[in-house]
Amino acid sequence: MKDININDLIAKVDIVNVISNFANLTKSGSSFKTLCNVHGDKTPSLSINPKKQIYKCFVCDHGGNALDYLIWAQKFSWNQAIEYLVKESGENIEDYHSFINTKKMSDKEIKLIKALKDASDLFNYYLNISLDEENEIKNFINKRELNKDVIDKFKLGFAPHYNDENYISLLEKKGNDKSTLINASLLNDEATFPFFSNKLIFPIFDENNNIVAFSGRKISNETSNEPKYLNSKESLIFKKSSTIYNYNNAKNFEQLIIVEGFMDVIAFSKIGKENAIALMGVSLSKENISRLKKHKEILIFLDNDEAGKKATLKIIKYLILNGINGFVLKNDEAKDPDEILKEKNGENKLIKILDSKIEMIDFIFDYFMLNFDPNDFQSLKKAIIDIYEYSINFDDFIKLDLISRISKKFSIEKNIITKYFEYKPNVIELKELKNKNINTKQTLEIELNQPLNITKLLISIWQNPSFLNSINIGKILWPRAEHEKIYKEIKNHHEIGEKVSNETKNFIEENKKFFKSKESLPKNIESFEELIVRTKKDSKEAKISYIDELISKTKDEAHKEKLMKQKINILSRKD
Repeated sequence: MKDININDLIAKVDIVNVISNFANLTKSGSSFKTLCNVHGDKTPSLSINPKKQIYKCFVCDHGGNALDYLIWAQKFSWNQAIEYLVKESGENIEDYHSFINTKKMSDKEIKLIKALKDASDLFNYYLNISLDEENEIKNFINKRELNKDVIDKFKLGFAPHYNDENYISLLEKKGNDKSTLINASLLNDEATFPFFSNKLIFPIFDENNNIVAFSGRKISNETSNEPKYLNSKESLIFKKSSTIYNYNNAKNFEQLIIVEGFMDVIAFSKIGKENAIALMGVSLSKENISRLKKHKEILIFLDNDEAGKKATLKIIKYLILNGINGFVLKNDEAKDPDEILKEKNGENKLIKILDSKIEMIDFIFDYFMLNFDPNDFQSLKKAIIDIYEYSINFDDFIKLDLISRISKKFSIEKNIITKYFEYKPNVIELKELKNKNINTKQTLEIELNQPLNITKLLISIWQNPSFLNSINIGKILWPRAEHEKIYKEIKNHHEIGEKVSNETKNFIEENKKFFKSKESLPKNIESFEELIVRTKKDSKEAKISYIDELISKTKDEAHKEKLMKQKINILSRKD
């Protein structure tokens, strides 16, 4: 399939020829005039400028390029307009069929793309004229070494302060209505002031070179309460989790470099590496996984701090579970690519880092084994369990590789380590307790201190994926590692489509039948917070029943007395 750059396609046709196929044109100086069929002209009010390759109806106050004319005046669909321009340009229509047949856009989507394109042109204009005099945005641009080539290549712009320039009125004059400007995150929801103000603007393109969103970087420290970056809200054409910054330029490379931010992408572009991309968050959607699978090799180059390492681990898991070939770039610098490039010999340093890739499994092993205390066996055991839990859904060969590495590094028999990979951590802990002559039944009493019905909680989360959005869900103290594992599998299933293990699948099937629809279905429990209140009430009766069972079976009077105190404590709770 041949890629379509819509702007290049429009540039290949003559707007005068396009419009003359539908209307009679009259020469008027250096321009042409014709009747506007939209409002029912009697005297020509639609003007065509051959030099600028644009039209404008002065009655409708609407203008644009050849594509805009076909959709606006001739009521072409998006597909029909693109196909018409391809034929008009002399290109081979067969090269474009795949795109035309799959790219279906509604009128609302077309309006959003037009509004964002108009805004981008305006922002780019504001940035260029601002560089002609001393001001805050010019100082910001110079400090970050963003020259004219970079500005043009990435279509960077500047949204002026709304007290200085009302760019919304200019966008409305270009035929963009307020509703579209609000949906495009160019105007605030109340339609009272611009969404972006006093910010450096990074246009975000889809893979077909349409601008679908903006990210605005604050340039003043005076507005310290504002986030550093303000992104467009999600819309019909912009889904953050399905968007990759600079993929429109990088998609034809066999190798991709995943970096953290826009400036890191630009840093690599400065040294001739156009294959750097930035994810809009570290969670990979199905669409983005599908895109990455098309490439021969993925290099991960995130920040070297703890947050960057954890983000790297998360991306590695996505790549491994989806069979994508990847490596991690070894970066010993406590700086990101943009900062490294600004140093002395910065370009050479970046090139050297690009040549220092390590296997993803090496990064996994090094990360989990970095902070353990070699003199503390419990510390080593925790590291092994952490690796087990991280790699639980990996291929058996990867698990064997990790087991071999641990065995070799610490001179521990493989069969000992394998136990941690064959059994759930809580099962191991129960076996250890049994070896110490502790009644394993007593270990289950930790559930008595958890004021929730854990089984009901997990089943409800499975049935209500929206509960995962609650900030309170991260505050739950899971009484057993088994419960936490089930929760993580349910979370990964809903967020990235990972299959749950047979153990989790069986847990769900065996337990969900015990909960009536009135207790656990989404239509009856509207929020995670409501679920917590409900499960606290449910669990009291279950806890009392369980305590009575333990009391009837124990022969230890001290233990029985302890259980009775717990029973009285639970009965006295108001929750």
